[in-house]
Amino acid sequence: MARENQGLQVALIIFVMLFVVSLGTTLYFFNVSQDARLQAKKSREEAAKNDLAHRNKTEDCKKLKKVIGVASTEKVDAIEGIAKEEFETFGATFPEGDCNYRQLLKHMFESRAEKEAALKVALDKNTELVADLDSRTDSEQAAVASLKEKIGEYHKQSQAAIEDYQSESTRVNEEQSKVEKTLKAAQNKSASKIKEFQGKLAVTNDRLEKISKLNQIQAEKIDDMNNDTFEVPDGEIRWVNQQTRTVWINLGRAHHLMRQVTFSVYPSDVSDLSQGGKKASIEVIRVLGDNSAEARIVEDKITDPIMPGDKIHTPAWSPGEQKRFALAGLLDIDGDGRSDLDTVRHIITMNGGAVDCYYNAKGEQIGEITIDTKFLVLGEAPDDRANPKITTAYSQMKQEAGRWGSVKQISLDDLLNRMGYKKGTGAGGGSAGGSRGQFKSRRPPARAGAY
Repeated sequence: MARENQGLQVALIIFVMLFVVSLGTTLYFFNVSQDARLQAKKSREEAAKNDLAHRNKTEDCKKLKKVIGVASTEKVDAIEGIAKEEFETFGATFPEGDCNYRQLLKHMFESRAEKEAALKVALDKNTELVADLDSRTDSEQAAVASLKEKIGEYHKQSQAAIEDYQSESTRVNEEQSKVEKTLKAAQNKSASKIKEFQGKLAVTNDRLEKISKLNQIQAEKIDDMNNDTFEVPDGEIRWVNQQTRTVWINLGRAHHLMRQVTFSVYPSDVSDLSQGGKKASIEVIRVLGDNSAEARIVEDKITDPIMPGDKIHTPAWSPGEQKRFALAGLLDIDGDGRSDLDTVRHIITMNGGAVDCYYNAKGEQIGEITIDTKFLVLGEAPDDRANPKITTAYSQMKQEAGRWGSVKQISLDDLLNRMGYKKGTGAGGGSAGGSRGQFKSRRPPARAGAY
C-alpha cells in the first residue's frame, strides 16, 4: 500500500511539473503573439500615413499644374523645355545673372513703368503743343481781322497800299499754312507714339503672364526634387546565414539591381535612417529573382549581428532609378594626399549611379550640373597653394549647385559610409600614408548561375 501511495505521489509531481511547463510555454508564446500583433498594427498605421502623404503630394502636384495652366499629365521634361524656350525668348536681353523668374518679373515691371512714364511725358508735350497752336491761331486771326479793318478804312488809298496789304495777307496765309502743317505733323507723331507704346504694353503684359506661369512650374519642379533624401530605406534583409557570411534581400531584377552594389545595414526598428547608426555593410553577389538577391557580409559587429527585417540603403542607387552625382574638391579615400577621382567615379557607377560633372587636375570642368543632378559630393576644399583654376572650379560648382536649389551637398566620407564601404589598413603598415587606410578590394567569389 505504501508503494502504491509513493507511485501516486511521483505521478502527481510529474503532472504538476508538466502543467507548470505547459503554462509557462503558453504564456511565452502568448506574449510573443501579442508583440507581433502590436508590431503589425504599427506597420499598418505607418503604411496608412505614408499612403495619405503620397496622395496629398500627388493632389498638390495636380493643383499646381492646374494653376500654372498645364495638363496634370504633363511631364517634367516637357515643362523644362517650355521654360527654356521662354527664357530664351523673354530673357535674352537681360544680364546673365538676372535670368531667373523673380528678376525677369522685376525687369518687366520696371520696363513697363519706364514706358508708362515716357508715354506720360509724350502726352504732356503734346498738350503743350496743342495749347501753343491754339494761342498762335488766335493771334493770327486777330491780325487778319485788323488787316480787314484797315482794308475797309483805306479802301480808297493808293494801289501801293493795296499791294502792301496783299503782300501782308499772303505772308499771313503762308505762316498759317506752316502752323497747320506743324500741328498735323505733331498730331501724327503723337498718334504713332501712342500706338507704339500700346503695342509694347500688350507684349509686356503677355510676357508677365507667361513668366508667372513658368515661375510656378519651376517652383513645382524644385519641390519635387527636394523629396530625394537619405532617410528612406531601399529594402530589407529577408534571411541571414552567419556560417557562409551571406544574406538574402528583397530586391532583384524587377528593381534593376546589379552585382557589386553595396548597401549599409540599419536596425529594423529605425524608421528614419538619418537618426539611426549603420550596423553593417553588404555587397550583392548574385541576383536570384525579381524580388530576391544574395549578398555577402562585408562588415558587421559581433555584438550587433545582422537580423531578418533590418533595413538596407545606398545613396548611389534606388529601385528603378539612377542617381546622378557631381564631384568637387580633393577626393582622397586612401589618405595619401592624392586625388582618387577615378576610383570614386568607379565606385558610383559600379553601384548603379552616374557622374554628371567633375573637374580634372588642370581645373577644366567635364560635363555640367543639370536639373537631374541629385548630389554634389565634396572632398577637401583647395587651399591657397592649389592651382587657381581648381579653386575657381570648386567655387563655381558649389555656386551652380546652390542656384539649382535641388542639388544636395554631401561629404565624401558620408557618401562612402552610406554605400557600405570599409577602409582597410593599406600598404605600408604604420607609415603616414598607410595609417589612414585605403579601400580593400571587394570582388565577390565566382558563383555558378550568378547574374
